[in-house]
This record gives sequence, structure tokens and C-alpha cells, in this order.
Amino acid sequence: MIQIEIISVLIGIILIVIAFLLAVKKKLHLLRGYNHQRMSQRNKQKLIDIVSSSNLMCGTILILVPFMLPWWWTVNTIHFVIIANLVILIYVNKTLVDK
Repeated sequence: MIQIEIISVLIGIILIVIAFLLAVKKKLHLLRGYNHQRMSQRNKQKLIDIVSSSNLMCGTILILVPFMLPWWWTVNTIHFVIIANLVILIYVNKTLVDK
């Protein structure tokens, strides 16, 4: 099951790069469906903070788990990351987007 571990590390690296581009470079166009006219400036910064910190945490977890735990934990971790991103998506759409 070395393939799932490699995939996990690659996804983790991608998430960390996206977190860097969002937090440091302010590349909001990386967020699919982002519309700057529907958010205030204060909410834009909140969005950047929430999404970049969650991507950084999820990416770090996806990189570390394959080296420390058996392969089935890696599969569970990938599921956890998908669910965490869905929860963040729902939270952002409910609270930060101006109607």
C-alpha cells in the first residue's frame, strides 16, 4: 500500500503550497468560486486565515501520518481531510459571504 502513502504526501505538499500562496501571496483566485464582490474586506482576511490555516494543518497531517502510522491510518486521514474541507466550505458560505 505504498501508493496511498505517496498520494497522501503529494496531496499534503499541494495543500501546504496552497496555504502559502493564500496566506503570504494573497492569491485568492485559487479558491474556486471566489467572488470578491460578495465579501467585505474584513471577511476576506478571515477567509484567508481560515482556509490557509486549515490547509496548512491538513497538509502537515497528510505528510506526517504515512511515516508514523500504518497505511490504513493514511486512508482514514485522507477521509478526515475531505470532511474538514467540506465543513470549512459550509462555514464560509454560511457566515462570511454577504447575501
